[in-house]
Amino acid sequence: MVLTVALASFALSAWQPQPYLMENELDARGNSFSGLYDPVANAFIDSVQVVFTSGAIYEGGLVENRFSGYGVLKGEEKNDEGDVLVWRFAGTFVDGRLEGQGSYSDHLGSYVGEFVNSLPNGLGVYRSASGWRYEGEFLAGKMTGVGTLYLADGSFFRGQFEDGLQMEAE
Repeated sequence: MVLTVALASFALSAWQPQPYLMENELDARGNSFSGLYDPVANAFIDSVQVVFTSGAIYEGGLVENRFSGYGVLKGEEKNDEGDVLVWRFAGTFVDGRLEGQGSYSDHLGSYVGEFVNSLPNGLGVYRSASGWRYEGEFLAGKMTGVGTLYLADGSFFRGQFEDGLQMEAE
């Protein structure tokens, strides 16, 4: 009898929940999750697809319901005129925020470079939909530091920028 109890308690303590495939599983807010889920780590293995109630879609790593690792977040929204505006983030996410190298694009233009706290921060290139381009330093999402602004007509300004404004030429 003692041997049976010892074996039964060992078998129960060694058992671990196994990863399982989650398909279109809804959370309390109506967001849909699909991917291979590991309940022990409370994380999806490799990649997950999340479809938000807003229609936005995230594909990438997810740990404790936060974007983690490489991922792509994309969506669309309508402006006051009814036009559909598409946007897209891609890069490395840490604790739900875009950090390090990444990209962002929307109807106004695109940015490729460094991110901190989901904002352009560090070296990067912004290309506007109207044809101008800025290559240089960003701080908290604004052209700040040394950079070059190339206008659509071919002219350019190289120098110091602060809060998105040209300050001093080199």
